[in-house]
Amino acid sequence: MVTSDTKSMSSLAPDSPPSYDSILPEPSTASGSSTAAGAAAAAEHPAPKHIQHLFSSPPNAEPLLGKGSAPYTQVSGITTHVKWGRQVTFDPRLQNPDVLYDWIRAQALIPPKLKLRCVGAHFEVPLRDEVVQDNGVTRHRRKGQTERVVDFDFFIDVSSVLDHPETLANIHLRAVPPDRPTYRGTHRPTYAASFAPAPLHRGEGYQRLDTDVGMTDVGRTETSEERTPSAEEVNKWRFGKGYPRWVDVRSMPEFWEDRAAKTKGKTRRHTGPISLRDAEEGDGAQVAPPVRFADTPTLKAWCEAYCRDQGRLKSFMMRKWIWGWEMAALESAVKTAIISTGYQSNELKVEWEFDDYAVEVRPPNLLSRLVWDTPVWLMLFVVLLYPLIWLWQRLHPNGGAPYDLANASYALKYYPPLPSTFPGESVDRAQDRLPALYKLHPEIPPNPHLQPGPRGVHYLLGRKEGGWFREWEERIRMAVRMRYKGELVGTTVGDVRPPSLDGY
Repeated sequence: MVTSDTKSMSSLAPDSPPSYDSILPEPSTASGSSTAAGAAAAAEHPAPKHIQHLFSSPPNAEPLLGKGSAPYTQVSGITTHVKWGRQVTFDPRLQNPDVLYDWIRAQALIPPKLKLRCVGAHFEVPLRDEVVQDNGVTRHRRKGQTERVVDFDFFIDVSSVLDHPETLANIHLRAVPPDRPTYRGTHRPTYAASFAPAPLHRGEGYQRLDTDVGMTDVGRTETSEERTPSAEEVNKWRFGKGYPRWVDVRSMPEFWEDRAAKTKGKTRRHTGPISLRDAEEGDGAQVAPPVRFADTPTLKAWCEAYCRDQGRLKSFMMRKWIWGWEMAALESAVKTAIISTGYQSNELKVEWEFDDYAVEVRPPNLLSRLVWDTPVWLMLFVVLLYPLIWLWQRLHPNGGAPYDLANASYALKYYPPLPSTFPGESVDRAQDRLPALYKLHPEIPPNPHLQPGPRGVHYLLGRKEGGWFREWEERIRMAVRMRYKGELVGTTVGDVRPPSLDGY
């Protein structure tokens, strides 16, 4: 299947949430007493701690590409192929670092597709041979043969919550920071050299952290202690709690408490995160040194490194992540709604499904295309040629390796600052300014929920999971009772700006 980016496109780290005290301005004796009072008021009424991450953004965020800009027009004609939920392209123009950088930024404007799927089934044993109709298909049931019967199988498309044509405030594009292991043109996840330099030679230890290293220099691989917990476990917990990628959940006691509850009775390696200095110097050092380039946008540099690479099987990937909702709590609420109908089964599943969750760039050579094609790959594997290609890719200097460096994050719920707000502004004052802001700032939704935050008054962009569940709760129950199969479609109109009519 070939798609084109000319189709309409939907537009849309720090280790811990930002400290409001460091963001608010210091009271000055030269300024008026109202400024100091406003700052004090903002400090006294910050956003609740459990939603502080909804006001944050990555320190190394990349500038997004506007849909009306000239670079966007130049890269909009690049075609992609869909495979395994990813958009893959072999376009030779993307071997230019400037074009690759612009194309990645353009692809970041397309949010992934998100669905909530609910499946209920049970097992039964037919007492006789019979012919039944299942979704319009005739099939035979054998006597005494256990069969799995699907009671209901429906899904709800949640992608519209991510779509905000007038603003890109809920989209953040960034490169993987130096202190996170990933594929940096390597076949094993590694740190950046600015965070964890690779050993010089056998027995000579590691390079010093103050060595002059570049943005794209590769460091060492992670140790066995650093792999606990695994990245999969961390990402699963992060998704369930709604935290963004730039918040290090391993520094949160809540993460370790939940992990301890799940692994009760099992051997645990450690009870908290281990920093690089702790692992290499012992308990003598208390504070790890600052990470170079952690707050610097480095995606353009990685695009240049990829294009310089002469590897025949190299690849460059951007992954898309969704955050903002407490998905684990929402799953539990949906299961409770299903059980409240009286439905009971051990085969009840409520899970999230993703599509278009990544884009991948591959070189336009014949070998890269053959290995990517599934039928050809199977044939190469059967005749034992693919194992030889696999070894050649890892041993030959021109074999090539993946660059898994770009991350695009999409918030289902986010609080951008209200235009012209300031620290210490009251919600009532911001509410009075709203009517004058609508015409100048169409990105502001009608009657937005306002919330004090680090930069003044912020407004809710997206939806709260509780409001979404309230809208769909009864429909989910009805779908279970009706044994519905297919897409569950809403009947209410979403947030639509009312017409500008006098007296409306």
